[in-house]
Amino acid sequence: MDTIRRERVIAAIADLQHVVTALESDIHTVFLLHDNVRELEQAVGVLRGNGKRVFIHFDMVEGLAPNPAGLEHLRSLFSFDGVITTKGGVIRKGKKLGLVTIQRIFMIDSRSIDTAVSAVGKYEPDAVEIMPGLLAKAVHHLHGLIRPPLITGGMISTREEVEMMLATPVAAISASVTGLWVPVPFCLDSAHHVTREGAELS
Repeated sequence: MDTIRRERVIAAIADLQHVVTALESDIHTVFLLHDNVRELEQAVGVLRGNGKRVFIHFDMVEGLAPNPAGLEHLRSLFSFDGVITTKGGVIRKGKKLGLVTIQRIFMIDSRSIDTAVSAVGKYEPDAVEIMPGLLAKAVHHLHGLIRPPLITGGMISTREEVEMMLATPVAAISASVTGLWVPVPFCLDSAHHVTREGAELS
């Protein structure tokens, strides 16, 4: 998670045509959001061969059941760094397989906070991704209730939105807009407030 914390922006690839853009960027963490197994294997090989850390959104992989056995089968086919899923059983299996695990949680109403706290406490993912990504209030609520670092993703499409969410207690944001794939490192000033190094994203 050190790279994610350092760069604070994650390249979320929903279209494999954007793999080249990710390769050319200074971002080192990539989320592959969906595709079939053969195309995933090719994309993962190219990305990891060029120093990227690749996380697969396992729930969206075509042709595999989104369950622990399906993840074990995928891991036997090729290597990748981590898994993103909404399913607790897949989180547990991912940890046993030595993968970095990210539990994706959809915040649809006020009860989602309690559900998230319970799920994270039960399955102990390495990080939590909150969807959609523009929920600053939810981030502040969850930050004090769970231990894993928070990532926000979905509906983040402008530099202003990136800055807005990085001003909350998140470790990073994930974005599919290629123009946002630029690291935004931060440091702690003497007053212990988070400040970004460099005001511009481009």
